[in-house]
Amino acid sequence: MKLKTYLLIWSILLSMTPSFVLAENSKNLAVFYEFNKSIEKEYDKFVEKDIKTIGYNLINPHHRVNDEYKTKYGSTVLDLLSFMPVANDDLVMSLFNIDPRIAGFSPFNMLIYKKLDEKTTHVGHLTPEAMLDITGVTNKEVREKFIASFKPLDDMVEKKFGGKKVTIPFAKTPKDTMLNFEYEFDRPDDMDDFVDEFQNKFENAFINKKYLIAGFYNFMDTDNGEDILKDYDIFWAYSLCHFGYSYGMFDTKGARADAGLFAPCTMYVFVRKGSNKLVIGMPKLVNVMDSLNITDPKRVALVEQLDKEIPQILTDFGMVAVENVNPLTQTPKKLLVKKEHQPKTPPVAKVEDKKEVVSKRPEKVKEEKVETHSREVNIILPKVPTPVKVNTINDNNISNNTTTNLDDHSIKFSKRYPPGYISPKDRKKIVAGSDSKTGEVNNGRISINLLGNLIDAKTAQEKLKKAGFEILAVTPLNKKKTLTSIVFTNDTLKKMASKKDREFLGTLRLLIDKK
Repeated sequence: MKLKTYLLIWSILLSMTPSFVLAENSKNLAVFYEFNKSIEKEYDKFVEKDIKTIGYNLINPHHRVNDEYKTKYGSTVLDLLSFMPVANDDLVMSLFNIDPRIAGFSPFNMLIYKKLDEKTTHVGHLTPEAMLDITGVTNKEVREKFIASFKPLDDMVEKKFGGKKVTIPFAKTPKDTMLNFEYEFDRPDDMDDFVDEFQNKFENAFINKKYLIAGFYNFMDTDNGEDILKDYDIFWAYSLCHFGYSYGMFDTKGARADAGLFAPCTMYVFVRKGSNKLVIGMPKLVNVMDSLNITDPKRVALVEQLDKEIPQILTDFGMVAVENVNPLTQTPKKLLVKKEHQPKTPPVAKVEDKKEVVSKRPEKVKEEKVETHSREVNIILPKVPTPVKVNTINDNNISNNTTTNLDDHSIKFSKRYPPGYISPKDRKKIVAGSDSKTGEVNNGRISINLLGNLIDAKTAQEKLKKAGFEILAVTPLNKKKTLTSIVFTNDTLKKMASKKDREFLGTLRLLIDKK
């Protein structure tokens, strides 16, 4: 009777326990499907096309990375290694509005690999619970929806390929799992100006340190991005890779190709609507080492190297490390990134140019002899220096009408301008439809486009056809269709383009801007 009572109570407790709490008790890191055959071609098609039917998209895939290893390093122990990052765009974007840190695994890798010395092909991904735990997301709604989104994906894999399902537990639960940084900037009127400059400098900061930008994904450019992420100006995902780490970890003797579950590293970047603060987050590489129990000293050293280098690159860029909290509900505290100790460079000995050395006769110095009881001591008295002569100015001699400012020590430059120069403030804005031709100078500016009054696309096509042009394409350039490009040509352009190195002359473009 007591046993039945206990079972009843336990059943009631289970029914009352939220699913996301139950998930906490599941310490599985990843799920793999194993096959005793090659499924490479079928799997490529599966992630490229089939998963679209359940809302997932393949993002910046990297097929057969093992071939790159063989080419670059001359050897590989892998028969197959492909990184297949995927994301359920609409779902995760809706969750970004609750806790954007889930973007640390958006996209996540649908890994496939096979070693040369085995027959088994492995296909797998991190569990959604592991991704949520690593990013620090605890919100009930986010956890439930994100976890639920993986069931259709796993069901489709099992139905399509079958195979043996294997779960990989956490060998060790990492503690300090995330890199979080903030970057304040002067917000311009047009965010595109900031984006162009920032992306160039940001990407080069990593490229200059031997990192690869293995992918870039702009969630705002997806079909529903601007509508779902209406509270954001920017939301990107960078795929970051370091080839030395990649080869040393996933390949070579004792290869841990299963660590490719975390590859490539996803670094999310976002700016809230109207904000001047850019936020960055990325899972640390220590997650790979701890969760998979990687103890090989060389591989541990690779992890530690990158976990030190990446924060330093961001810090040197001007970013500030902050704690890992939901930035939509809490203000993260600033953290201190310890700069790596740089060995002091010994001072370079100064070498004098022999040509500049001029022999000088030693100045005569006064010597005074002092006799003591035991011996005579010569004391050399130094020469008294000649006082510096100071030039003085009598203020009374300066005319009261002079404009000389004795306190002004600024450097003066002469102003030299070319003939016909017009200063920026005197230049007038060119009015659309004004009488100017491409290449002509008008009020100090050179026209590179012909500007005209706004007409619709239909009218523009009619005018072009009437003038003897052939319309090749009419394409909207943005989702709101306020920008339309019309590509056209004619026999004269084709004739010019048929000549050597003149292909670019074959078409012209007309842009209709409704803004």
